[in-house]
Amino acid sequence: MTTSTTTSTDRSPVLVIGYGNDLRSDDGAGRWVADRIEERELPGVDVRSIMQLTPEVSMDIVDRRLVVFVDASVDTHELRIDDVEAKPD
Repeated sequence: MTTSTTTSTDRSPVLVIGYGNDLRSDDGAGRWVADRIEERELPGVDVRSIMQLTPEVSMDIVDRRLVVFVDASVDTHELRIDDVEAKPD
């Protein structure tokens, strides 16, 4: 499980962030998925498994081509993928 940040010069183009609370059954699903992806040691992919999203995470997102957020919700029984486009200020 990786939680440290990297400098922009050694960043992979893709970042997967799995987040959630491991103590809350399905809420830990995002971290579980991130851990499985990290086990694959995919080239060009950095993985973070964290308890919650905080402002500090934004520093790890900078200069990435693609960022994938993985989370779970008890409010739905469907798999949903939302495409979000970043907009500069």
